[in-house]
Amino acid sequence: MKKNLTVLFAMMILSVSAFADQRIDPTTLPANIQEAVKGWYPDATVMFAEADWDSYEVDLSNGAEIDFRQNGEWKSIKCYAGVPASEVPSEIAAAIAKEYNNVPIVEIEKEYQGYEVKLQNRMELYFNLQGKLLHQKYDD
Repeated sequence: MKKNLTVLFAMMILSVSAFADQRIDPTTLPANIQEAVKGWYPDATVMFAEADWDSYEVDLSNGAEIDFRQNGEWKSIKCYAGVPASEVPSEIAAAIAKEYNNVPIVEIEKEYQGYEVKLQNRMELYFNLQGKLLHQKYDD
């Protein structure tokens, strides 16, 4: 009985560690991720890259933090120098330009039902998948 519990515990530890995040060499990132990062932030270098069973995390020398899905599509982009305009849906960019006089976006996250956007002025905006503003709040 005691031996069975020990074996079961060891198997649980091994299965959890198999899905743990693992630091990787940035040159081993998928080509589409490397191209996206270089296109968005050409002057930055990858300081840290991590692989998980379904995603990649990339940290750049300019402070940007980007999470990618395994297929190379971004899940979130955080950068106080600004999120690449090319990655902001046009409806969301237009709403921000209209309501917030083009205050820079410092973080955008694709969620299951829409987008969460954080602006440099500490406003958090929530949009549906069609780019309609649903809710906003001040992040104090």
